Amino acid sequence: MTYYLRDKALGLAVLVTFVMTAAPTFAEDAAPSQTSVERLVAQLADADYDTREQATRALMAYEPLTEEQLTTALGEAEIPEQVHRLRQVAMHRYYHDLNPIDAPLDRGRGGLGIDLGERGMERVLKADDFSELDGPAVLLTETVPGFPAFVHLHAGDMVIGLDGARFASDLTVERFRDYLAEYEAGEEMTLHIVRNGELVDVTLTLDNVARIDSVHRVYSAVREPGLYRPFVDYMERLTPADRYVSTITISQD
Repeated sequence: MTYYLRDKALGLAVLVTFVMTAAPTFAEDAAPSQTSVERLVAQLADADYDTREQATRALMAYEPLTEEQLTTALGEAEIPEQVHRLRQVAMHRYYHDLNPIDAPLDRGRGGLGIDLGERGMERVLKADDFSELDGPAVLLTETVPGFPAFVHLHAGDMVIGLDGARFASDLTVERFRDYLAEYEAGEEMTLHIVRNGELVDVTLTLDNVARIDSVHRVYSAVREPGLYRPFVDYMERLTPADRYVSTITISQD
């Protein structure tokens, strides 16, 4: 049976029915603290692309990760892609700790850290155009380092509902924004997603929209978070000169 999202109350009311028909929670969202930093760093050079991706995201989510551990890993990295992935981890950690306006992380309007403006070009997809869909979805193409979406969501994810309820047929980007605006910072949200043709549930804790906006303004003059001068200086401190790279093509072989 299909349910449509009207408000959070309805979403909670149909949670059990929807989750019974959805796929299990994606494995990468398991607690990364159960795996050592050394093992995760080694997996960044694994021959399997999915293993490299999951290790990258697990390191991003690993709260106790220290600058000393990152410096050691960058110094010992054996291949350029491993260096690049460690740099992505460092970028996420840098912006995760940045709070220019001292915004509270457990109250205020919640946010994911996705770009719904012209840069990201997220758009609403219709079921008629995609065989994987039986209703509308929001296509994600860009996430912001330092925030939950950067760790847990992928470019190409198609979001079909929130917290147990499917989106209504009249979904727009503006309505999607309205749904997100109902949540507070520090609240959990479960997104129902079509990823590589499979239904997955991703549960994450929302950040503060005010902090997200303030961090975006910090590097907006250079357009890309990786070009923000203080971050560049931070990476140069962490990385041996012969290991510093700014752009690496990621192989999916």
